[in-house]
Amino acid sequence: MIELIKKRFGQTISASVYTNNDWYTEVEYSHKYLKSMFNFLGIEDYQIIRAQGTAIRNREEILEKAYKEAEEAAKHLSFAARIKWLMEKPKRQCQG
Repeated sequence: MIELIKKRFGQTISASVYTNNDWYTEVEYSHKYLKSMFNFLGIEDYQIIRAQGTAIRNREEILEKAYKEAEEAAKHLSFAARIKWLMEKPKRQCQG
């Protein structure tokens, strides 16, 4: 049987910036929540893609950057899944 790759991506969008290591960092709960939910589901390999500061910075640039990050992450996941599938192929053929 092929083992599924347990990698997930979460995307968060916020009007403010919560990763400047100031007091806002402590009140940012979405990352902690997503981490807890992924871990509860048995997924420890995950990536959060953030689009922050949409109210105070150029919204289109922020969203475009996040979109490109998500596209790149999906490409890497797709490539990893194909490699894993190819490595399992000989085992599947032997089990016939």
